[in-house]
Amino acid sequence: MAQKDKTCPSCGRIYEPLDWDGADCPFCEVKLEEATANSGLISNIISTGLEWPNGQKRKMITRIGGNMNAQLLKAQLESSGIPVYLESEATVLLGDMQEVHIYVPENMAQEAIAIIGSV
Repeated sequence: MAQKDKTCPSCGRIYEPLDWDGADCPFCEVKLEEATANSGLISNIISTGLEWPNGQKRKMITRIGGNMNAQLLKAQLESSGIPVYLESEATVLLGDMQEVHIYVPENMAQEAIAIIGSV
């Protein structure tokens, strides 16, 4: 049986099974619930296959318009070994696109910013 997405009732983040399989939200430490079809517009996911360094706070390094652009930037950073967390809110829009905030571990922020600058 396929695992289902889960959502945090506190912050509204959505976690896909391959991205986070814990019982609690890693940010709010609240028990996750099964996501419904209208839980959110995009999955706010933690990097697949890359672990977030223990004890590291997240740092927002940029905002970008649209989920597709965010996923491309996420892939670029992950290919350099930097875990990425995406966050979006339905109320924040850039033109017709949803604004997505890009977070990385605080100790990797300068490297991530340098990678973005070289693209």
